[in-house]
Amino acid sequence: MYALNPDMVGWIQIKGTEINYPVVQTPDNPNFYLRRNFYKEKATCGTIYVREACDVNLPSDNVTIYGHNMRNGSMFKTLHKYKDKQFLLDNSEIFIYQKDRVLKYKIFAAYVSDNKHLLFKYDFEDENIFRNYLNNVLTKRDMSSNINTNVDVTASDKIITLCTCNNNDAQRYLVQAVLLSIQE
Repeated sequence: MYALNPDMVGWIQIKGTEINYPVVQTPDNPNFYLRRNFYKEKATCGTIYVREACDVNLPSDNVTIYGHNMRNGSMFKTLHKYKDKQFLLDNSEIFIYQKDRVLKYKIFAAYVSDNKHLLFKYDFEDENIFRNYLNNVLTKRDMSSNINTNVDVTASDKIITLCTCNNNDAQRYLVQAVLLSIQE
């Protein structure tokens, strides 16, 4: 797959969902894959992609990954299943496969957010800002939020944020997970 598209940075899989896709990134053209498939052809569904400011290889403190909320159930549509607390508890592992390693994450939060890009709104490299951000997420107590308080996550951890639409342009649905391990 890497030979077919040099923009590929990994493959994401979440057991219990239909999410099993290549992940791409184009730092010089951030939204290139918004309406293009893996082969760079025009496609309404786009491709799962990483924001330009993220470093998937380090990884960054918060790697933000976008995917469309497709009516047919593809791309990141099934993230909305995490609105159910039991589904979150039963399907909490995310795997990102790269050329020479596997990153394993554990989901700690799923909730509705505004449509502002997290990486432009918060400086996750600033430990105090990151700590305050996590505290706000972990203490959410509204009907649209599922927080797994049994998962340890701190400002010294690495997280990923999976982002999709929430049935209107003013909101996004976010699923966040903490990095547990890197197997080389």
